[in-house]
Amino acid sequence: MNSLVSFFIKNLLQKVKHPFINKKKLNIIMDITFVTPHLTVYGGGGIFIMDYANNLCERGHKLTVVAQKINQNDYKFNPNVSIIEIGGPLPTNPSHWILLRFTKKKFFKALNKIKADFIISINFPSNYFCSNLYSHKGKKHIFYCHEPYRYIHDKNFYSKLPIFQRIFCWFLRVFFKKYDLKSASEADAIICNSNYTK
Repeated sequence: MNSLVSFFIKNLLQKVKHPFINKKKLNIIMDITFVTPHLTVYGGGGIFIMDYANNLCERGHKLTVVAQKINQNDYKFNPNVSIIEIGGPLPTNPSHWILLRFTKKKFFKALNKIKADFIISINFPSNYFCSNLYSHKGKKHIFYCHEPYRYIHDKNFYSKLPIFQRIFCWFLRVFFKKYDLKSASEADAIICNSNYTK
């Protein structure tokens, strides 16, 4: 894991120019914030956040994780990692998308209190919140694309869903796909977990 953390930091620093960081010195203390919609289902994207946050924290960096909800029984974070839960309906609930404007305000309120060197968003719509918040404030926003949001981009996936869910996916594509694409284009850097995702 230590080698993976070093690779992640090197990759991050190579992609993003930051005035306070000497790329030759990886032992500099950084303030890093991970932003994700939620950590309620134990899986790849969440494990990535947990493992990297814990390992970076053990190296002395300041870490914060912001999400709507975090299952802390499954996701065991270092006690020194700051956890912020903003609440609200999750993306699997249609009301999340209806109330997206209010959810965005909650993320804004939490993120405005954090002075991070880097903010790393994980998938949509957290990339939208971060891009929208930081694009004009000189902050460095890295979009870590674990996978393109499958309910919008993965036709092979959503075409096989029940009719009600296919209608829901159509709704997402019509109203929110443009925000996902725009947010990705505005990020200071995009890091993918595989060539397939890239």
